[in-house]
Amino acid sequence: MIMDDTAQWGFIEFIVVRGNHRAIPRDILENILFQGNAHMCPITVFVPTYPFAQTPDADAILRSRDGADFYIHTVILSLVSPVFETMFSLPQSLPTSAIPIIHVQENSISLDRALRFFYPPTQPLVVTFLELQEIIEILVSKYDMQSLAPMVKHHLGTFITSHPVGVYAVAFMHGWEDVGRAAAKECLKLPLREAVSLALPEINTLTTLAYHNLPYYHSRCAAAAKGTTQDLEWITIGHCPWRRDKYCWLGCKNNCHSESFGLGAGQKRLCLRRAGLVSPWFVEFVEKIGCLLAVTPGIIDQDSR
Repeated sequence: MIMDDTAQWGFIEFIVVRGNHRAIPRDILENILFQGNAHMCPITVFVPTYPFAQTPDADAILRSRDGADFYIHTVILSLVSPVFETMFSLPQSLPTSAIPIIHVQENSISLDRALRFFYPPTQPLVVTFLELQEIIEILVSKYDMQSLAPMVKHHLGTFITSHPVGVYAVAFMHGWEDVGRAAAKECLKLPLREAVSLALPEINTLTTLAYHNLPYYHSRCAAAAKGTTQDLEWITIGHCPWRRDKYCWLGCKNNCHSESFGLGAGQKRLCLRRAGLVSPWFVEFVEKIGCLLAVTPGIIDQDSR
């Protein structure tokens, strides 16, 4: 909007946005316009598009915090939200011919993104995890749209690899155990200190119980994973000389009579029951794997490409 020198903000009632006269509340104008006379002041106003543009069959308006009007059909919102169902059932003080206006706290961009998540015939516009987190907060937490849980969980699952802690936090908060378990398992691919780092923004959304459970689960899995490198019974090949050449980690093939198993401190060889002596490089390899698993128990599940 460009105003001439004589325009005073106190006298402005309407501005032109894409050819439509749109009323702007006084408090918003006060925040937008310069103090005193405004010479040139460009104003960007979000204008809802189909299916939230002004239509003759819309029976309610959701007005965002920044003054954008979303024309909606109350029957659609009532079907998915008990909150809106109750709100629309309350007696209206306005004349029956007037379309009711419901003021909401969400800004226009957030409201548009949330409505398009379920409103027909639109498609969800979710690009980042933070956007999805905001949508869940608006639709599920605030407006109690529990019927959207399957679709929300589907989209949440797409961020498990990139934001495992955040997905775990959201799933724990809403009791979505299947998503929470998958996210907690994905956290095993991170070192414990990184998984529960206070520097992660997702940590702020974790409850005390969730914050306690995640490192506990991580440490238990780490102990179990490292234990697999301590019990080496699986290396035993028995008394089949013809099989020994198939295992590259076997070194000695004759006169190995030790009955010992396991890796001791500083020990650089492992004797199998009269089967063969494991090569030192393999012993060192197993020891290093054990150290890695003690810190990052899910590291072996990662794509090695």
